[in-house]
Amino acid sequence: MGGWRACKHVRVGQGEPLTRGDERGRWRLGTPAAGRSIGLAGAVLLAVAAYTVGAVPGGVPYGRLPSAQLLAQPRYSIGMACWVLGLAGLLAGWLVLRRPARDGLLRARWVVVTTLLWAVPLLIAPPLASRDVYAYAAQGELYAHGLDPYHSGPAALPSHWLADMSPSWRDSPAPYGPLALLIARLAAVVAAGHLTVALAVLRIAALAGVLLLAGYLPRLARLAGVDAGAACWLGLASPLVAIHLVSGAHSDALMLGLLVAGLTLAAQRRFAGRVAGSRIPAPALTAATALLAGAALGLAAAVKVTALLAVPFAVLLILPVLSGRCRLVRAAVAVVAGVAVAFGAASAAAGLGFGWASAAFGAEASVQWTSLSTGVGTALGFPLRLLGLPGAGGVLAVARDLALFVVLPAVLVALWWPVRRGAEPRAVLVRTGWAFAALLAASPAVHPWYVLWPVVILAAAATDRRVVTGMVAVTVLMTVLVLPDGYNLARVTGWVGAPLDLAIVLGLGWLAVRRLRRVTAV
Repeated sequence: MGGWRACKHVRVGQGEPLTRGDERGRWRLGTPAAGRSIGLAGAVLLAVAAYTVGAVPGGVPYGRLPSAQLLAQPRYSIGMACWVLGLAGLLAGWLVLRRPARDGLLRARWVVVTTLLWAVPLLIAPPLASRDVYAYAAQGELYAHGLDPYHSGPAALPSHWLADMSPSWRDSPAPYGPLALLIARLAAVVAAGHLTVALAVLRIAALAGVLLLAGYLPRLARLAGVDAGAACWLGLASPLVAIHLVSGAHSDALMLGLLVAGLTLAAQRRFAGRVAGSRIPAPALTAATALLAGAALGLAAAVKVTALLAVPFAVLLILPVLSGRCRLVRAAVAVVAGVAVAFGAASAAAGLGFGWASAAFGAEASVQWTSLSTGVGTALGFPLRLLGLPGAGGVLAVARDLALFVVLPAVLVALWWPVRRGAEPRAVLVRTGWAFAALLAASPAVHPWYVLWPVVILAAAATDRRVVTGMVAVTVLMTVLVLPDGYNLARVTGWVGAPLDLAIVLGLGWLAVRRLRRVTAV
C-alpha cells in the first residue's frame, strides 16, 4: 500500500480519481506511473524486435518454428530476447494498472494517453505477430488492377508482394467486407508499387479504429454505469490492441471502433432529454438516433460482417425511449434501415456485388485449438488417429457444424429473448458481449485478436470480477501464443489445447444441466 500513498491515491468515495498532478508523484513500483513506464519500455523493446524478428518484408520464412541454426544467429537471438522482454514488459505494465483500474482510480483520459504512448513505438516499426496486413495490400493491388478479390486470390496477379504474405492466403478470396477492400485498394493505389507506403495507409486506417474506440468506449461505459477508466484499461489498453490492432494493423480495429460507436449511439439518451422546448418531435429524434446507430453498425459490417451480430441488441438499446405499440418493430425498422443504407453505400462504391457473402462464410482451413469447436472436434478425433482409422476429419467437420449451426443460434436466442421487451443498457450490453463470446466459441478458427470482439464490449458493461479475471487470463494467453513473425503456437500445442477445450465444454454442459435442474425444481 506504500506505493498508493506515495502517489496520493484515494479510494472511490473518498476523493477524486488519479489526476495529472498525482501522476507526477514519486515513481514507485505498483503505481500507475510505474505501470505506464514499464509498458512503454516493453513497447520500445517490441519495436526493436519488429525490426529484427518481426513480420518484416523478406524476413524469416513464414509458417515454421525457429530452428536451432536460426536461433544461433546473433541478430535473431537478440531480436527474440527483445520480443520476450518486451512482451513481458507490456503485459506487466498493463497488469500493474489492474488494481487502480478496478478501484476506480484511473481516469479514462489518462488510460487513453497511456495507450497512445504504448502505440507510438509500434506505429513506426514493421508489423508484429501477423502477416495479414501484407494480404490486405496484395488484395488491394489485385482489386486496383480490375480483378475481383471475392473470386480470386492475390496469386492471380503476379506481384513481388506475394512473398511476404502467408502462403495460405495467396489463393484464397478475401473474407472481408466491401469497405475493407476499398481501403485496401486505396492503399495499393497510393502506394504505386511501394509496399511500405501501402502498409502505412493500412495502419492509418487501423489507428482510426483505435481512436474511435478511445472516443466511444468511455461514453459507452458511462451509459452502462461502469467506471470509464476501468473499461478503457481492459478494452483499450489491452496488449492485444497494441500488438494486433496497432502493430498488426488488422481490419478488426476499424470494425471494433465503428461497432462501439454504433452501440453508444443506440444506448444514449441525450436526444430524448433535449425534446423539451424543441421544435423537433421526440419520435423524429429517436428515429434519427436509431438511423445513426444503424449506419455505424452497417459500416462496421462493411469491414467485417461479424459486426451484424450486434444489430438485434442495438435494437433493444433503442427500445426504452420508445412508447406506444409495436415498439420493437419500429426500433428494428429504424436500426436496420441505417445498416442497410450504410452497407449498401459501401457495396455500391466497391462495385463487387454480393461476393462478400460467399467469401466471408467460406470454409476455414486452419485447425487450431483456440477455437472451442475445432478443439472439441480434434480431441474427439484423437482416438481415430491413434488407431490409424479414417474419419477424424469427419468428426471435426461435424463438431464445427453443430457448434455453428445448432448451438450458436440457440445461445443467441437465449441471450436475446429474455430482454426483448427492453432492459437497462448494461444488461443488454452484457448479453451483446456474451453473444460475441458465443460466436468465438462456435467459430471454426479463432485468432488472438478475435478475443477483442467480446472483451471490448464486456469491458464497458461487465462488473463481475470473475468475468473480468477470466478476460484478463484469456488476454494474457492469447498475447503470448503468437511469435513475432506471426507463427501461432496453437498449431503445435493441440495435444494440450484440444483436451482442454473438451474439458471446458463438458464443464459448461454440466453447469447448464445443473442450473436447469434448479429452475425446474422451483
